[in-house]
Amino acid sequence: MPAEKSQPEIRKIHITKTNIIALPVPEAGYKYYYDEDRPGLAMGVGSSGRKTFIFYRKVNRKPERKSLGVFSEMTIDQARRKMDEIIGQVATGESPFDKMRTYRENATLQEAFTAYYESHSKLRNRSHLEDLSKFERFCASDVAGINLAGLKMMDIKYPHIEKLFNKISVEQPSTANRVIALLRLARVNLASLTQKNSRLRLAW
Repeated sequence: MPAEKSQPEIRKIHITKTNIIALPVPEAGYKYYYDEDRPGLAMGVGSSGRKTFIFYRKVNRKPERKSLGVFSEMTIDQARRKMDEIIGQVATGESPFDKMRTYRENATLQEAFTAYYESHSKLRNRSHLEDLSKFERFCASDVAGINLAGLKMMDIKYPHIEKLFNKISVEQPSTANRVIALLRLARVNLASLTQKNSRLRLAW
């Protein structure tokens, strides 16, 4: 007889400040803990120690997962209100997940970088103006021989990235490394908007 498939472990907790602080940090990957009091709210804990409020429930019979905010920057009440907003949108037939997937699949590099810059770099990076200048000089112009900013993220392939890196690194290798790092940060930020369940697959 074929071996039975093991069921994934479902971890449930009462989501309180004390319980969140006490959650163990996994050695690798993510672990999710589901609120016993409010179905749809969960807490994701990454190996970095970052703890994130998560919306997780079935929408139109499909499981949907969306980051609501980081525990250090959002209260439990704020997370629950944000979750209720999403539930209200779904109840009226307006799916924020479909909208975000459409955005992700049509976003240009310029749009993806701007979203990353405004939500992360500008708020947390003291050298954010230098990063903005690097992007505008090397990615949003023809200085390096290729203008990627207007291309859809879906249309950018590894050879595009390699060509850009090679052009910049001839005279400025450290700058080339930073520019590629910025592109990847923009990519990661874009991918995080709707978590899984997206057809977005980038080749770099």
